[in-house]
Amino acid sequence: MENSPLAHKQFHCREWLFSRIEELINTDVKEKTKRGFLLTGNAGAGKSAFIAELCSQSLAENSRSAIHSSVAASHFVSPFQRRTRKLSFFLKSVSNQLKTKFAELGDLPTSANGDVRSAANSWHSSLAAIAPPKRRHLLVIDGLELSTEIFNFLSNLNLPGWLSVVYSVAKGHKRSREMIKLLDKLLQKVTLDDIRKEAICKDSQQYILRRLESNQNLRSAVNRDNAEFLSQLHIKASGCFLYLEVVLDGIASGLLALRQVRDIPGTLSGLWLWLIQLLFAKKDFGKVRSILEILAASGSPMNTKTSPKRRN
Repeated sequence: MENSPLAHKQFHCREWLFSRIEELINTDVKEKTKRGFLLTGNAGAGKSAFIAELCSQSLAENSRSAIHSSVAASHFVSPFQRRTRKLSFFLKSVSNQLKTKFAELGDLPTSANGDVRSAANSWHSSLAAIAPPKRRHLLVIDGLELSTEIFNFLSNLNLPGWLSVVYSVAKGHKRSREMIKLLDKLLQKVTLDDIRKEAICKDSQQYILRRLESNQNLRSAVNRDNAEFLSQLHIKASGCFLYLEVVLDGIASGLLALRQVRDIPGTLSGLWLWLIQLLFAKKDFGKVRSILEILAASGSPMNTKTSPKRRN
């Protein structure tokens, strides 16, 4: 199993969503219901962070341990790891996890050999042949919009009633709209940055408060004269946790002043551009532009050994 790069990151909020998943796994396996959850939203909404927490060991050590024990298999599709987008890697990884969880499970094909429907039928036959467990289990997949071949396989896979799913599909990708439209018919859709929903609006507020509670530098940066800018930050973030994280990290490190929130654009892409302009004056930007272009075009994260500086 490929671990999420967010696996060891501190997680905040979303208690309401854990409760909904707990309700699902406690539903009788014979009861007909929607087959699970589709998590969607724009970049930075917290889809991958939630799924990483859903599969993490920390969940096994708290009051949500029942959910963790119900995760039968998980897969994180990464834009930086090409193999995670390959169907053969997905089939091998998930089949190994399922066999570990269910010893009586028969062989599962680990290659489609050009016939996705046949491979999906074989998986269905093997999964349907084992005795249904007493409670529902979960197949958890993050970043489904990044792999058409994995999505096609899952679209042809008829899972047994005891195996529900939690998928995430990010908006804004060229394949996202079609995937969301198809999955919305089968799963309960949860848009994690829909701030019209009270629970999601509260999550954003709670995230700010928890960061203040846990970081002395942040608390020191807030006073009676500038506290109103925290409300502005909540509004501008529009449910984007990554937006909140980047701005609050900047304030905690001294890079940003809380009052500068009024100057920051209200989108994640606007925030990135604003930070670049803040960090690099126009006359200096040309010195780093080529480095940033290479980093942006790289198919995987780069370290000091593979950085443009070392190459040149």
